[in-house]
Amino acid sequence: MWVAADYECVVKVVKDDATFSSASGITIPDIGGSDRPRSNPIGLDPPEFFAYRRMLNPWFSPAAVERLEPKLREVVDVCIDEVIETGRIDLVLDLANPVPAIMTLYLLGLPLEDWEVYARPSHEVVHTLPGTPERDKAVNEMSKLIPLMTAAIVERRSEPRDDFLTFLTQVEVLDKLLSDREILEIVNLVIQGGVDTTTALMSNALLYLYQNPEAKQRLIEEPGLRRSACEEFLRWVTPIHTLKRTVTRDVELDGCLLQAGDPVLIEWAGANYDEKVFDRPEEVILDRFPNRHLAFGVGIHRCIGSNIARTQFMAVLDGVLARLPDYKVLEDRVARYATVGAVNGIIAMPATFSPGSRLAGTRHTSAFSVSRQSSTGDDRR
Repeated sequence: MWVAADYECVVKVVKDDATFSSASGITIPDIGGSDRPRSNPIGLDPPEFFAYRRMLNPWFSPAAVERLEPKLREVVDVCIDEVIETGRIDLVLDLANPVPAIMTLYLLGLPLEDWEVYARPSHEVVHTLPGTPERDKAVNEMSKLIPLMTAAIVERRSEPRDDFLTFLTQVEVLDKLLSDREILEIVNLVIQGGVDTTTALMSNALLYLYQNPEAKQRLIEEPGLRRSACEEFLRWVTPIHTLKRTVTRDVELDGCLLQAGDPVLIEWAGANYDEKVFDRPEEVILDRFPNRHLAFGVGIHRCIGSNIARTQFMAVLDGVLARLPDYKVLEDRVARYATVGAVNGIIAMPATFSPGSRLAGTRHTSAFSVSRQSSTGDDRR
């Protein structure tokens, strides 16, 4: 395959949708297949793409995310309350994993207590290697989600609620109602995009701050710096390292002749570490400005969930720095993704901290359960 590895080439590719198509799949290899939902609308080309994107935009706008923020911060508090008295936490399994998963299900209108049912295979299908039993198991678990989502779609058609899933059953795109299959494709993308990638951003940032205590202390003392730090961690981590396009016509790019049908790997991480654009790209500069990173992409396919991802990161960062400021990561027990084929993630990250008290007045597991069985066998309830 061809690899667009620097900032200029990446931007040229992703801004030329006529020449570099998304419709043949956006991953190598394609994690979908004929029996699984495609990624709609990120796997569509114009003009069809625009109709679906316009329909979805209001649900992911800054105003919509602002309405979600109180619930988000409640979820963060509940997750921390689950462990605050123990002095032990897995920053991935107890926090960076459940928060985006619960909020994704909250947006969709799916049962919050099922967050791990959706989150676990969503992570595993990304970091397990194709052709292995682990990958086959993950794909099988993802397939089991389809009947659950289909049943919810059927239910919303007959019993509407005030949620995103109901909206999808009632909205018309290109003068027709969405089919169950199309709704599945959109829901599948929201789950995949809303769960694994945000977890990767949070976990890598929290690990960096532990390993660089002066940076953590600076964010504690200067909370106004956290928004620029969020942008810098997006650049430095680049949660999604790569996506694919397919060449539709013979074209020259950076002195190379690409032929119709050739796959092109877009290296978002390469662009975000391009020394021609970013000074000292290997370093985390908390107040970097300007910061024209491509962690959310660029062009018409720029990530629709960017507002939610930023807000979730900020809520988790605020919660950790306020309530677990002296956390210590057990580095010998950090489990990273074995490979970084697409997402730069962490599977587990145990840590200790000075025990504290639960917050008065917060809702707990009567509203939703954040309990889980950790990979280390430490069952916290």
